[in-house]
Amino acid sequence: MLFSYESLKYKMQELTKNKVKYCLVGTYRDNIIKYLILALIIYEIGCNYIKPPIEIFLIGYSVITAIYCVWVSTRKMSLAITDKGYVYQKFTHFGYKPKEAFEFKKEDITYIDYHKILFINYLRISVFDKYNRFHQLKLYYGNGKSSGAFRKMKDDIKVITNEFIEMQKVLDRGDF
Repeated sequence: MLFSYESLKYKMQELTKNKVKYCLVGTYRDNIIKYLILALIIYEIGCNYIKPPIEIFLIGYSVITAIYCVWVSTRKMSLAITDKGYVYQKFTHFGYKPKEAFEFKKEDITYIDYHKILFINYLRISVFDKYNRFHQLKLYYGNGKSSGAFRKMKDDIKVITNEFIEMQKVLDRGDF
């Protein structure tokens, strides 16, 4: 389990030969619409075709909704800036075991979309990895104000956010 910012930085350093300067932890976005459609289908089938007693149906639907909320809330990822590029890593739902990780350079980024809603930063990056596979990273992370224990991470979040905002401006203008 991840206990501190230093252990996060150490996990990211294990993935690359380059020195990790800044890193952040957040949540990756997935296609939530398919899960909502699945919940709606289960609801419709339960109400119209199976017709169980209402108490059993409500308990079952509440359990399914709770499992869905846990599933969505445990999606974790980390993004780090190194000397020569970036490192992205997805973690498993429970715990901090690596699920997917890859390294990419600034030149490999083709599209960046950053926006902020309230206290959450939304970042979408389209990138090619070193094997020339296309990845579309959709992630969101807090601005660090709620996590008092991660003071260093607050500074790193500002640096990473400002770097991607500047890169977005360059990509939008077309000044490569």
